[in-house]
Amino acid sequence: MQIEYNFRIDCGCPVDYLPDFYEVTLFTTKTIPAEKILEIVKSFSSDYMFQEDLTQKLQRLFNCKVISLGTHSGIVTKVTA
Repeated sequence: MQIEYNFRIDCGCPVDYLPDFYEVTLFTTKTIPAEKILEIVKSFSSDYMFQEDLTQKLQRLFNCKVISLGTHSGIVTKVTA
C-alpha cells in the first residue's frame, strides 16, 4: 500500500524574514494520523528555515520520502528527501 499526504506549511525565510509557502507531499506505506501532521505543521509555522532544512526535518520526523514545492520571491523550488 502506498499513501500520499499533501499539505501546506508556511514558514519564514531566515534571510529576509518574508513568508515562504511550501506544498509538501509525504510518501509512505504507513498511516499517519492527520492530527500528527497538523501538529507538525503548527510547530513549524513560526519558524524561520530554509526549504532544504524543512524537507529534511520532515523526512526524519515521518521516516518517509518527502517532496516540498516552495515559492520564495517568485522562485519555485522543488526539494526531495
